[in-house]
Amino acid sequence: MQSWFMNGRYMLTRDGHYLVASSYRALLQNGGKLECHDLIWGKLLQPKHRFILWLVAQKKLLTKDRMLGMGIVCDSANCVLCDKDELEDHTHLFVQCEWARAVWRDIEQWMGEQIPQQDTMGTLKYIKRRHWCKMKREVIAAIHGSLIYFTWQARNWKIFRGISVHTDRVIQQIQSVLRERIGMFIGSKEAGKCIGFLEKLCY
Repeated sequence: MQSWFMNGRYMLTRDGHYLVASSYRALLQNGGKLECHDLIWGKLLQPKHRFILWLVAQKKLLTKDRMLGMGIVCDSANCVLCDKDELEDHTHLFVQCEWARAVWRDIEQWMGEQIPQQDTMGTLKYIKRRHWCKMKREVIAAIHGSLIYFTWQARNWKIFRGISVHTDRVIQQIQSVLRERIGMFIGSKEAGKCIGFLEKLCY
């Protein structure tokens, strides 16, 4: 940071004035935006869903494998949703777990689209590459983000409240949330490009 100020002049701007934004960018150096950030922070996801999706895309949730890596003692390192002898990590919890897979199969039927089973970033990349209109990509990314959020919530309820959440309840929650969010934009020009798809989800 000492190199930013030389000979009485601030070097990150032409006129020598200090700008927080310039300093922030310099501190970041070459750090770019997270890939598929536009889908993660899309308008159709609720803010709390965006945040959890952002963490999962970077594999930063405090799953049991990460807790063990930090030296945090767990009663059991196994997944509590499928009750199998499987270590709870991001890949298992959101891709391989039978509980999460059961939810995703029903959600795919509701959407009328099949999305390959892969980690969250792989799923977002797949959605981004599809030749769908922007609104359809955002809707399907929001559905995926809601699945991530409610899976994490169900996991936490099982661990901390002793409550087992049935997959049917999660499916209903995802559908309810997405219908409400879609309803906010259904009259937009962008929505008109995939109105048949949106109406299928909403009615």
